[in-house]
Amino acid sequence: MCERNINSTSSMLRMVNMKTSINETAAKIVKEIMDSPDRLDCTVQKINGATVIDAGVNVRGSEKLGQMVAEIAMGGLGVVRCSEALFGELILPIAIVATDRAKQAIMCSQFGGWRIEVGNFMAIAAGPATSLAQKGELRLEMNCEDISTLGVILLEGRQIPTPEVVEYLAEGCGITTSDLFCIVTPPASRVGSVLIASRIIQSGVFKLHKLGFHPDKVRSAYGVAPIAPVANNDEQAIGVSNACIMHGGRVFLYVRPGENDDLYHITNEIPYSFEHHKAQTDELGTQFGISHQYLDSHWFGPSEAILTDIETHESYSSGSVNSAALKEVLSSY
Repeated sequence: MCERNINSTSSMLRMVNMKTSINETAAKIVKEIMDSPDRLDCTVQKINGATVIDAGVNVRGSEKLGQMVAEIAMGGLGVVRCSEALFGELILPIAIVATDRAKQAIMCSQFGGWRIEVGNFMAIAAGPATSLAQKGELRLEMNCEDISTLGVILLEGRQIPTPEVVEYLAEGCGITTSDLFCIVTPPASRVGSVLIASRIIQSGVFKLHKLGFHPDKVRSAYGVAPIAPVANNDEQAIGVSNACIMHGGRVFLYVRPGENDDLYHITNEIPYSFEHHKAQTDELGTQFGISHQYLDSHWFGPSEAILTDIETHESYSSGSVNSAALKEVLSSY
């Protein structure tokens, strides 16, 4: 299990200067990993000048490493802790996530979308360095530009980058290879399970964005989601981890809405919708074979969402944890 000491939500959040680079903030956590590879069960090597950390390809990894990698994915602007919770008859490990910089941590850093294909190498890139590369319409829309001479990138896949891949990444980020830090983790790994569960806030904030509610209006965010067991392959890992979010994930968003924002309606649209999902899939079990690019953002979401207006202090909630569906998914896995 990850570190179980859960402090108050206010003390969980890192105090970060508004002008701090998300790459430089994340790099501080990277250096902590580099100082303790044996304890965290990872390896550190140099490839074409870049620092490459294997967090699950040729090593087992650890939940503590997963916690740190999940915080790196959020640009060092969020806190991730692990504990346990009861879901019906099941006691499951959970990821507890908090940030008071939702747009920067989630949309500008944690959100993936940069597909890396160099020769036979393939991975999905996420993390703060993607804001240096400015890949994808979302980062341009969110004004995610980061100014830094170093870059920290997560590569979700099963291949260690070659010198050519390192060169491609550094060039895309506008930095030298010696200033590039890569963390490689497959979805079907101990680190991968924690990393996907830590996207619980993303499931709510991204849904808000799709509904026309700008992430800048989210002043603080908290989330809790079950951590899936390590799957047999990466496709299955993504499927079962997303199912844990859809059936057992909860998000708490503290927002400052605009005059025309209907929080009641918006809240009702955030949770996972089985009806919309069923319209696109023949049966619940087919979710095990879908990956990120096939997830329909109109139905994917947390099981429960609670939005609070920080001006009026009114709260709105929708959805609920579905322990029976969660048990069915995990027992079928």
